[in-house]
Amino acid sequence: MNWLLLLPSTVNLFSIIQHLFDSDPQLASQALSDLFILGTIGLTLFFGILAAISTLSSWRESGEYLILLQKDGDPLGVATSSELPLFRELQHHLLSIPNRDGSTRITQYRTIDSAEVFSETTLAQNLTSSRLFLAVPGILTGIGVKKSAWSELV
Repeated sequence: MNWLLLLPSTVNLFSIIQHLFDSDPQLASQALSDLFILGTIGLTLFFGILAAISTLSSWRESGEYLILLQKDGDPLGVATSSELPLFRELQHHLLSIPNRDGSTRITQYRTIDSAEVFSETTLAQNLTSSRLFLAVPGILTGIGVKKSAWSELV
């Protein structure tokens, strides 16, 4: 396979548009192919940058929790004293019961599993909630299959 065919013959968009309306069908076909390749590269860059921004945002948001937990060795103490949103939600689901042995100690129990509070949708909401982002691999595969079928006909 000639891998150079996967690259456009030119990156000059004005030249591609000029050749697209040329009377020579070979030049017009090459211009259409170049336009498709540049469009695919542009979409890839756009969604790649969007994914990188979402990933960095999620790392920043979850990094606050990791830094706070690394500073203090007692995770329960951090969760009950912090004002971060997920820790506040976890505090809402903590049940404090005093010990019956006469001491002043209080035992705390969770009423829900911590995986419900610290789930993928709460920590990386932008990545898991975007249906378009999840559909991009299927769309690009469909375009590739259609392009290969079209090239077989031509």
